[in-house]
Amino acid sequence: MVLLFADDDFVPVFGQSFDTMLLDQRRKAANEINNQCARDPFFRSEFELFSTVSRALRQDPDRPLTSFGIPAVFQSIRDTRVLRHEYAGTMAAINNQTPLEEAASKLSVILSDLQSRSNIVWPSEHDDMTAEIDAVLGDLAWRDAQIAFENLSAMSKTNEQLSKMTAAARGNTPYHQFLSETERNKLRSNYAAAQNEIVSPILQPVMNDVEALPDSLDSFPRLDSSESSAEPTLALILDEVANPYRAVIEDKRTALFENLVTAAWREFEEQPETKAGLAMGAAWLDKFESDFAVFSDRQLYDATIERFRSRRNHMLANVVSEFEREARLANANGNGEMLPEIMAAFLTSRIDKKLPASLEYDIVLRFLQ
Repeated sequence: MVLLFADDDFVPVFGQSFDTMLLDQRRKAANEINNQCARDPFFRSEFELFSTVSRALRQDPDRPLTSFGIPAVFQSIRDTRVLRHEYAGTMAAINNQTPLEEAASKLSVILSDLQSRSNIVWPSEHDDMTAEIDAVLGDLAWRDAQIAFENLSAMSKTNEQLSKMTAAARGNTPYHQFLSETERNKLRSNYAAAQNEIVSPILQPVMNDVEALPDSLDSFPRLDSSESSAEPTLALILDEVANPYRAVIEDKRTALFENLVTAAWREFEEQPETKAGLAMGAAWLDKFESDFAVFSDRQLYDATIERFRSRRNHMLANVVSEFEREARLANANGNGEMLPEIMAAFLTSRIDKKLPASLEYDIVLRFLQ
């Protein structure tokens, strides 16, 4: 309600500011209000909502202990006047050449008053002021962002250039806080495009070498070497620029692993179901685990080991008759003490004792001993 006495609303109606009017002038104005509004049937009910104005106009400012508190009204009017004056003057003094830091420092005082004293201006005025301040600071921030982008794009020191571009895109700048979400996204997109143009001649030849690697175990160290050579550059750039290059490397690593496992499994399936085949299978498992240890967390690795266990159990079951023949022959020749050694020559893999088929070997051994 006090804002009704502030200059912007009061002066156009009464011709002068409230705090410069004499008591007689204010009482005369109150009488005019009563005559015009209080007696009009169309305005009487609405006027009752603003009866405080009429009472205030009649109060003596030398009597502060009144129901309305005239000195407080005076102070509020002057606070609002100062804020509006400072706001208008500050906004008028800011142009597209004003340093952002200077503008932000001046406008922060006004924003602080607006935020700490919500009744110093009308709510709609508060919103308009805040929005205009945000817009002005946003424009200055975007100006600085564009200047920074142009300066960084013109740098010749690649590593420093990429690092500073990433920092700017991630918001490590004085102007970032004043940019809108749309502007931040646009700026990051611009930096990503600029970085991609810079690193493509550096990284693309490496990626070409990666994609050309043959399906061979020897390709893994070569792939690691390519990754190591690319990583210093990848570490400097934005994730959205680096990730496609990292994906090329990881996709190649996965493809090598899957293709080599497929080839290795075909080799294992070709092994005969004989004593010699069991020895070959044991060696196959050792080599598989050695060659692909770094992939032990992959589903394909676990699935292949499980397939090996299943086929290994099947092979042991089919070869137990061969073990029994050798064991009986040794027993018949008086070499019964060699039976455990003979069985060990069949159960050559470290996992064999855990497979169900190994029980058949134990039964034969106990029967012949």
